Amino acid sequence: MILDDGENAGVMKTGEAIKLAEERGLDLILVTPNASPPVARVMGFDKFRYERSKELKKQKSHKAPETKRVQISPRTAKNDLMIQLKKLEKFLSASHIVEIQLVLRGREKANKEWARMKLEEFMAMIEVPHKVPALGYRRRRAHPRLHDRPSRRLRFAQAKPVGAAGCSSNTVELAIDSPA
Repeated sequence: MILDDGENAGVMKTGEAIKLAEERGLDLILVTPNASPPVARVMGFDKFRYERSKELKKQKSHKAPETKRVQISPRTAKNDLMIQLKKLEKFLSASHIVEIQLVLRGREKANKEWARMKLEEFMAMIEVPHKVPALGYRRRRAHPRLHDRPSRRLRFAQAKPVGAAGCSSNTVELAIDSPA
């Protein structure tokens, strides 16, 4: 039992709690019915509804940072890379997590070191401050992905290959976190 001034009145019978609420001219509100013993509060019902609506609005306003994706290829021309770079820097400055998706086709899949070198060249062009945690290799839906996320967000430390062996295109992704 919690009183209107926030004091804990301890455990009491329902009849006593109702009588106490009537004496103060307030309502008895059951806050957590599933607790043992159930928790009730003496307060005005309108105030209770107002506080609850404020809490719900606050919960709705807290959003997880969105993950944005920038797609490049090892064959992408320099001017196209600059356009993608501007887009990536805009996302980072807005505090989004950014995944760089490097698409490999045909024989490009055989030379992954060349693709990694191209990806690192693109990463070197980024001027906005960002975090690049340790890289992890992961294969999902027949696309190898290179994730670069903080360990608290990475769900699988060592992911196992999944999917068909003969796929038409491979994808390498790198996720970058903007500084908090």
